[in-house]
Amino acid sequence: MTDTVLGCRLEWETAVIRGSHCFQALEEERLQQLKDLAACYLHHLQEMGPKMVQVRCFVAVVSLVFCEEHA
Repeated sequence: MTDTVLGCRLEWETAVIRGSHCFQALEEERLQQLKDLAACYLHHLQEMGPKMVQVRCFVAVVSLVFCEEHA
């Protein structure tokens, strides 16, 4: 009986270790994807940020001119 209990315990510990490795790999993959997403977001923000400010300033000027013309 003790051999069966010992075998079950070893099987359980092995399964837990395998599961732990699986979760570790999934977590590392998740973090890498998050890092890639953040890098992509930063790149787009650096590219589009100044353009968005220019558009916003243009819209503000046009709105100001339009309001003055119709006042």
